[in-house]
Amino acid sequence: MLTARRSAPAQQLLERTDLPMPEGRRRAGFGGEAMIRRYFATRLATSHRSYLAVFTGGSNPIAR
Repeated sequence: MLTARRSAPAQQLLERTDLPMPEGRRRAGFGGEAMIRRYFATRLATSHRSYLAVFTGGSNPIAR
């Protein structure tokens, strides 16, 4: 599944960069917020913003 191949890069971008969310999604191959939101909800049982908060201590102004 193509979405599964995008998941590792998306997770790494959220964990390791300070890219704005739209740019991180684009680089990982997720076209829109709905796609990445659905992926994180179904595969990781969380939102991409909540996932990001784990790596930023919950305060990331770029998590839009």
